[in-house]
Amino acid sequence: MFYDERIERERGRISRNIIIISVIGALIYGALNLANMLLCLERPAFRHFMHLGMEAIIILSGVIILCLGAFKYFSPCDERGNAERNIFYNKASTVHLRIALCAWACLMPLAALRPLPSINFYALPYDYGMYLLFFPIVIYSVYSFKKSEIYFNYSILDSKDYYKNVLKNIGKLGFYALALLAISLSTLCFSILIINITPKEFLSCALSVFLTYFFCYASVSALYLLLSVLEKASYDNEKMLISKATVISFVICVGLIFLMAGFSIAASSYINALSREEINSFAMMGITVGELVARANYIISGMKTLSVLALTLSLTYFCCEFGRVRKSKLFSRSAAAFLCIAGIKNFFLSCYQIAMVITIQVVRDMGVNMDGFYLEHSLSLWYTDLSYTASFLQLVCICLMIIALVRGGALHKAHILSIPIITVMLWILIFLETQTNAAQFSYVINVFYPIIPIYCVFLVISIGKKSADSFDR
Repeated sequence: MFYDERIERERGRISRNIIIISVIGALIYGALNLANMLLCLERPAFRHFMHLGMEAIIILSGVIILCLGAFKYFSPCDERGNAERNIFYNKASTVHLRIALCAWACLMPLAALRPLPSINFYALPYDYGMYLLFFPIVIYSVYSFKKSEIYFNYSILDSKDYYKNVLKNIGKLGFYALALLAISLSTLCFSILIINITPKEFLSCALSVFLTYFFCYASVSALYLLLSVLEKASYDNEKMLISKATVISFVICVGLIFLMAGFSIAASSYINALSREEINSFAMMGITVGELVARANYIISGMKTLSVLALTLSLTYFCCEFGRVRKSKLFSRSAAAFLCIAGIKNFFLSCYQIAMVITIQVVRDMGVNMDGFYLEHSLSLWYTDLSYTASFLQLVCICLMIIALVRGGALHKAHILSIPIITVMLWILIFLETQTNAAQFSYVINVFYPIIPIYCVFLVISIGKKSADSFDR
């Protein structure tokens, strides 16, 4: 482990960059959502702008912190000044997070009681921007900390009761969750005085708040526990090229991908095969086909979230553990590019969707018919092409990582053949996209999607059996 001074210096730099990422992301998403509201709502009211509260608070808090840091440490600093600046950003990032979470807790019940109306069939939760920011921030922080050989649990890594301390931290996390829950419930009770709501609405909102906190606490605890296991295994690993925890986390990631693909195929088949009588039966229960699709997509989105985070952790630790034995700029840069694409893809594609809605609404307000239809179709194609381009770039990164592992001696030269095979698969997908409709092509994607992760699991398991000493020789 490094000295505390180095750890604090790197933590300060990473904390500052996290604040910058949050401000830029919130600014982009908030501006697009604000434009969408102003253009698509006939008479925007205060309750509508309340749904932009999260983005506004993140931007305001982040800008104030960055300005304080810039003005306070504007002049060249000596070693002591640098240390003070790093301490400032470490503490400021914690304050920034607490302000965002408190705002989230306050706005949650109010947004649930007064939801945003559907805008061009594109209604979003008030905290969707915060959800989108979660991916790039977590991926950046995990990769940056591990690359700098800094552990989240560095203060307890040498402790004999390491896992007991990890459970204590999860308990502290539960205490903070209860505090935020108290803020939400207090806001909900206070809202009775200013909003005329029925007892049924109150109970429904309270149940929704409880379930949200339970899901968030369980997800964050599971993520922290997985990270703690990886940190301990990586820290104690001295003999093997990569630790067993890294291999297991990668297998879990692929298992989630399989589960997601299987559920997607099953849900799509079920919804497409619904008869008119079954659709009418759902309608009698107040459930439309659109709501069924939305619920299925919500579950798939949750699975995708877990798989992306598991992939981030496993690939980050694989890259850093491999780098201890054999330095490879090609491998490290390819892995960083892969994670960067994964981190920003969901955020920018979601922002692009909102931009599409805004553009189409402007064209319709101008009374343009054929040109508006053509523009809507073109934007839809651009969105699809953008999504496929991001996936293609991730495949390129995988191929480059395979080349780096072969060049470094971790894989047999025969694995180079996987690159032309992946290329042929890609051309087959491009051909099938032009020959099938959207529903048929979705089946094809779900069938092809798990093939490369399965191959990657085979590679990781085979590399995980190698010792660092034999690899060096």
